[in-house]
Amino acid sequence: MKRALLIVTVLLIFASPAWPASWYVDNTAAGTNAGTSWTNAWTSITAINYASVSAGDTIYISGGVTSKTYNEGFALPKSGTA
Repeated sequence: MKRALLIVTVLLIFASPAWPASWYVDNTAAGTNAGTSWTNAWTSITAINYASVSAGDTIYISGGVTSKTYNEGFALPKSGTA
């Protein structure tokens, strides 16, 4: 019985859907350029690592207090359903 409960628990853990992630772009960020927080935001739109982004995730692009300018195009090379 204990073994069956353990197997079911392990299967449920691995079968659970991933939660949507939040990603960040800020051209004045000074962190790791990993997109994981405002401090570690990607510093340009072209720096977005789309291999990390999944359907349902949100990419926040900083506009600053008044505005910020990003001098590159914005194209999404991925598609899918959340």
